[in-house]
Amino acid sequence: GPVRAWAREELARVGPEAKAVVPALLDALDDPAPGVRADAIRAARAVDADRATVLALDRLSLALRNPNEKVRDGALDTLKEAGAD
Repeated sequence: GPVRAWAREELARVGPEAKAVVPALLDALDDPAPGVRADAIRAARAVDADRATVLALDRLSLALRNPNEKVRDGALDTLKEAGAD
């Protein structure tokens, strides 16, 4: 929702000082909304690009191999949206 989006934007603005929250941000990769997942990746990358990219790609690569088509489609949508910047 709007509160979660605001929180992600604020963490992205804080930058590297918020490094400890990267794993928590990436927990949003389990959110059903593709926009939330993409925002989470963007915020995590703004805080710690190297670590966030590795962690996000690891999780999304697993999701791309999930037997559930909706999970695979969601992972692909997230990668597309995150790359749109």
